[in-house]
Amino acid sequence: MELSEIQSISTKSPEETRDFFAKWNAKSQKVSEFSDIDYFTRQEFAKIVAKFKNSPEISAILIETIRLISRDKTGIETMMSDELCDTVLSYANLVGKRKDQDVENVKSEFFGGGK
Repeated sequence: MELSEIQSISTKSPEETRDFFAKWNAKSQKVSEFSDIDYFTRQEFAKIVAKFKNSPEISAILIETIRLISRDKTGIETMMSDELCDTVLSYANLVGKRKDQDVENVKSEFFGGGK
């Protein structure tokens, strides 16, 4: 996954974005290190997740992509913005069912404070 690919995907429809990440996920199922995905690419990916946070037709694919990229513990913090954490919590249906403090505790536990 390269920055130019991610930047071009950011202008695509949810269906095209879903197809791109479905193919990438399929190729990456057995990969545990993603040193080829640099800081800027990870940040652009986080922006795509935020962009489609209200698109249920793509949420499962994006969560799978996050899960795959998270296997590589190096650089994962570059994607973990408050907005991405909130989106993941929303996809997991944890927002709105818990008190704000509980959500902050989940962020802290799983994402190091959401920063």
